[in-house]
Amino acid sequence: MHFRISVNYLSICKKIFTDAHRPLISIVFKYIRFPVPEYYIHFRFLLCPFLLQRSIFAREKRTVAILATGTNKNLHMALTGKQAPQFITGAVINGEEIVDNFSLAQYIGKKNVILFFYPKDFTFVCPTEIHAFQEKLVEFEKRDTVVIGCSTDTEETHLAWLNTPKDNGGIQGVTFPVIADTSKTISLNYGVLGGEYNFDANTRTWSFSGAPIAYRGTFIIDKTGIVRHESVNDFPLGRNIDEYIRLIDAQLHVEKYGEVCPANWEEGQEAMKATNEGVAEYFSKN
Repeated sequence: MHFRISVNYLSICKKIFTDAHRPLISIVFKYIRFPVPEYYIHFRFLLCPFLLQRSIFAREKRTVAILATGTNKNLHMALTGKQAPQFITGAVINGEEIVDNFSLAQYIGKKNVILFFYPKDFTFVCPTEIHAFQEKLVEFEKRDTVVIGCSTDTEETHLAWLNTPKDNGGIQGVTFPVIADTSKTISLNYGVLGGEYNFDANTRTWSFSGAPIAYRGTFIIDKTGIVRHESVNDFPLGRNIDEYIRLIDAQLHVEKYGEVCPANWEEGQEAMKATNEGVAEYFSKN
């Protein structure tokens, strides 16, 4: 698809921005005529300039940077402390039902979320992790936390794997939602895609370098939708599921008591006040 924006319209848009924003609009205008996948360009800020508040503009900077540099390499910034990227996608729920509109938003204000990415269905380390999450599912539920798995496979492939017995390398018996990131935009938005897209301005073509699958990223998202923890493992390195239970315990303790949790803290142990006196008192006892 091609986008053409008139110079007059560009000048109107430029007036909306501060001087710091104007170079970004010029970049978009420079690259506006080439066709790219629809999910890479969001022209809300050109079509609806009155919506362009700072918070909305911030979410568009990533797209502008991809257009400007011809690659999405090194554009990911830490999500911890920020709103988790939202998504609506296909998924398998309860181990047997495909749904088309599974969203993160359904848990906002209601549940904490463990969102974990894994590389592929029908592989090797992945089923060990998925079964490990399932085995700890009751512990997560006790902490008012839901578990969501995600890979770049289709929901149909997820379902086929869920119908494959564990003895045959399958994940039969898993009941938490497994979502399908076939567009790879969820992995991209969370910064766990195992490679990058590149645009060649000379040939006007996109290519991908690396592995077009997700690393083993794990995100703890609180009830307000804020990311409280993120970690990413390389493909061969399996996760320790107990560590995420410990981290959720720590987050819940912070929320309830306003204290901070020191190294190796576990539920039931002493935490500390975030003051000089607090750390001195903690070290005097430990």
